[in-house]
Amino acid sequence: MGKDWTIDCVDVRRVHRGATRYRPFRSRCVSSYPGDAMTLSAKQRQALKTAAHHLKPVIIVGQKGTTDALIRETDAALKAHELIKVQIRQEEREARRHAARELAEATAATLVHQIGKTFILYRQNPRTGP
Repeated sequence: MGKDWTIDCVDVRRVHRGATRYRPFRSRCVSSYPGDAMTLSAKQRQALKTAAHHLKPVIIVGQKGTTDALIRETDAALKAHELIKVQIRQEEREARRHAARELAEATAATLVHQIGKTFILYRQNPRTGP
């Protein structure tokens, strides 16, 4: 069975003129091991969706789906940004859902939200701490 790990999550607060800043807070998240994707509460998920609203898609998944090169680029983007928006250029709804889950699983990220052809991934950067 898994253990409980204390993981730093992100809380987003609105500032003057709609600017957004990140403020770290402590949260208990369930994980089978430290590198596993974390479980987010509804409040944390909403805060991440709010923070990602203004972002442009950093990764675009083409017709070939999730390739090794795409996984490497997504991993690098998550290391640099923690929160990224990804766009999928596939027509079938079930294929888009499968590609989003597969990419999140391959990069040990959390799938925050998916709507249409766009989804949001979050992974805590181990270098940032309290």
